[in-house]
Amino acid sequence: MHRGTAPFGTVPFTYRDRVDLGACKDEFIAEAGRSFTLAQMADGQRQAVKDALARSGTELADIDWFVLPHLGRRRLSATFFVPFGIDPERSTWRWGRTVGHLGAGDQFSGLTYLVESGAAQPGQRILMAGVGAGFSWTCAVVEIEDRPPWAVAA
Repeated sequence: MHRGTAPFGTVPFTYRDRVDLGACKDEFIAEAGRSFTLAQMADGQRQAVKDALARSGTELADIDWFVLPHLGRRRLSATFFVPFGIDPERSTWRWGRTVGHLGAGDQFSGLTYLVESGAAQPGQRILMAGVGAGFSWTCAVVEIEDRPPWAVAA
């Protein structure tokens, strides 16, 4: 989706003089359609979560914390909170909004925050979800086994 409709060039910037993800997204939506695009995004995220839960032998109700991308509340509500019934208080939303989007670093920083702050305790399960430009989704379920010695005492 974020490549747009321009063909591949032999060298960078053959067809564009700058990277404009908004323009590429608009081109894609104009060609593929808004309904298709939204359905693909919802289906991809749902499948990534479903696969991670299945591979870990975990149910969504067994998840104690959700580490989500550091995106705006409206986008998180539409993508995670409402579709999966996630209480924002069980996510890294409140902390992540003070940090800002770190790309692929959102999940690692969120997990670190939960562990080092003492919020996540041994035995708890965390679902870490990510979404990348275009159509790419990631999801993993981790279980906290121990607390590092530098973490805040519970």
